[in-house]
Amino acid sequence: MSLEKDIKNLILVVLAVIIAILLLKALWTIAGFVVFLALIYIIYLFLKGLL
Repeated sequence: MSLEKDIKNLILVVLAVIIAILLLKALWTIAGFVVFLALIYIIYLFLKGLL
């Protein structure tokens, strides 16, 4: 009985780690996209002011 609980807990911990890693990757992807868009907008404003 105790061994089954330990195995279940281990599986839950592994799943939690995998989900956390996937969320972090998603957040970094979204953050990178936002920074990219901000950079494009700043360059656009710079060129608009220059031309």
